[in-house]
Amino acid sequence: MSMFGSFYSLTSEEEAIIQQIQHGPKNQDFEFNPLMDVINQIFKLIPFSSEMGLEQSGHQGSNDKSIVTSVERLELQDSIRGTIHSLSWEITCKAACGTKPHEATLALFDTLKMYSWEAKVVLVMSAFAMNYGEFWLTAQPLSDNPLFTSVRMLKHFPSLLQTNSRSLKSRFELISNLVRRVHAMANNFMGLKLYKTQTDRSVKLSLQIAVYYIIRSLYTCISSNMVLVKMGAEYTMSATGDIHDELTRIYKLASPVDKFLYESYITEKDFAGYEELLKFQTQYEDNIKLIKKLFSTEELILYQRSVMEKVSLDKLKGKSIAFFISDLMVNAEEFSALAEAYNIIKRKENFEVVWLPIVDQAIKTPEQSFVQVAAQMPWFCLLNTSCIHKCFVLHIKYKWNFHRKPILVVLNKQGVISHTNALPMVKIWGAQAYPFYEKTEVELWKRESGGVEFLVKGFAPDLKTWDEKIVCFYGGHDLDWIRPFAEGMSFITKETKVQMETIYVGTKRRKERLQKILNCIRNEKLSRVWDEKTIGSFWHRIENISYSKMAHCNAYLEDAIMKELMIISSYDDNEDGWALMLGGSSDLKTVRFSGRQLSLLIKDFEKWGSRAIGGHEDFLTALNEYVRGSHTCRAHCIRLIVPMGAANNIPETVKCSECDRSMEKYLLYKCCTE
Repeated sequence: MSMFGSFYSLTSEEEAIIQQIQHGPKNQDFEFNPLMDVINQIFKLIPFSSEMGLEQSGHQGSNDKSIVTSVERLELQDSIRGTIHSLSWEITCKAACGTKPHEATLALFDTLKMYSWEAKVVLVMSAFAMNYGEFWLTAQPLSDNPLFTSVRMLKHFPSLLQTNSRSLKSRFELISNLVRRVHAMANNFMGLKLYKTQTDRSVKLSLQIAVYYIIRSLYTCISSNMVLVKMGAEYTMSATGDIHDELTRIYKLASPVDKFLYESYITEKDFAGYEELLKFQTQYEDNIKLIKKLFSTEELILYQRSVMEKVSLDKLKGKSIAFFISDLMVNAEEFSALAEAYNIIKRKENFEVVWLPIVDQAIKTPEQSFVQVAAQMPWFCLLNTSCIHKCFVLHIKYKWNFHRKPILVVLNKQGVISHTNALPMVKIWGAQAYPFYEKTEVELWKRESGGVEFLVKGFAPDLKTWDEKIVCFYGGHDLDWIRPFAEGMSFITKETKVQMETIYVGTKRRKERLQKILNCIRNEKLSRVWDEKTIGSFWHRIENISYSKMAHCNAYLEDAIMKELMIISSYDDNEDGWALMLGGSSDLKTVRFSGRQLSLLIKDFEKWGSRAIGGHEDFLTALNEYVRGSHTCRAHCIRLIVPMGAANNIPETVKCSECDRSMEKYLLYKCCTE
């Protein structure tokens, strides 16, 4: 469908809806563009906020001429005008009577059964624009027009729009956000211009369900708005809660279709821009030429760090540039290592970082939201995200694998991409990794000896005291496993006389239990513990090491420590406990076992303990032989979770480290880490 492989798969419920909205054989059409121009002008003028007047919408004065031009071009047939008025009344009446959204939407489809799919969208958008535009026209205080003032007072809009209720304002905000999204969906749908020429049945059905969601969403906005106006100051939390639920539901239902339309609607200008993007490996005289192809430079405004001063694009000329790409949910911990490296590198090199926030363009994001995040960053920030060309945004998402987690894309002075995500290597090696090229990352791994010191670099100040000891990291979230583990390790070390540093490193999930577990281990003196911040750093380091190894080192599966790190990371997702031991003077040895194997380990100590008394290496060898020998095949031994950005480097066949059988490949969706 699109050059980014966009597709939309209908649910069974949507397939049933398709059967209900099919229209007759006649497809009445008319010239859409003049009417869409007027609709777009109305949407530009609507303030979308109870705190913003029409004169504050930022468009009124500048668009007077274009509005007049659009209206003059609008020569509609009487039948079309009549249909728009009929739709407007039908929507109003059904909303006033409390007709359910799906039922009302089907009725509107029946009214429009003689029109083409494009005409359905334009006509309902026109009826909605009349209703919603009239609401805001009457609702806003226009002091120089007594008629508006009188009508406004009769409709008690002042008390409604000037309320201090957060609940009521949030409902209006939800309506406004949905209106913006549907407006964008409608424009993308109308811009496709491929419905009639499309022979693929699945694509046709996707476009039809998109029309359904556009119409249903518009009806939901009108009906919700009417309920809020009707309730006025006497609204109840339960009533506004119902509105919130319906708005949220249709928002979620429509979002996948909206994404499908957005990615499918690629203009000729977008295509030209994308062709330039494909020339990323072309060297330019300076990187400014490339930047001008990625952004609308007329609107491009960079801000100078926390002082929020506008700076010229020339500030980037002749420098290596790193785009720090994230959404607005990014926190300071995610870029603290980059900030530290940036401050060091800036003193010696022509290097600059630019923050590119990726947000939903259909939703109006307050500038203050950008400013609050930008104020924490020491580098340049782009706050006007609308100047990022659409194809560049899609390239970031689909070619550079931006999926909510921040990435750092590096360009050299000639505008050639030298790394599509250098953030993990920055977090691992800091300024030492500059100039952040992919080949630099490979070289760093070749020089890295690994081991315990590398694993805990930066957050284990007493690392030197661990020399000549076995280091045992263990984790989990169940105290009923942690207590016997600590007691069992104490028994084993006494019997074998080995020196062992046992450290609880927590869990990367179920953080609400972590503080209770830490306090218990400290109070009962079960083992050493790290604080919550250090535990968080440990898991982040494992994640970054795993990502970097997988993305840039072909032999990562042959790396013993790498395999163990990936496995304990997977254990932490589905086990009550795990342990990883590292040691050995001549050659680093590792032993890892899960919570299931602990009781057997202690119970069968007599079987393997005598072979573990000779020293650290003998201990680890004996323990490892026992753990492997005690393994029994289960339906699934372990899960290996691979970060999305590194998925392209995974080989077709991966052997299980416990049973040595080939592992099955699945697709996993996770909403959060809690």
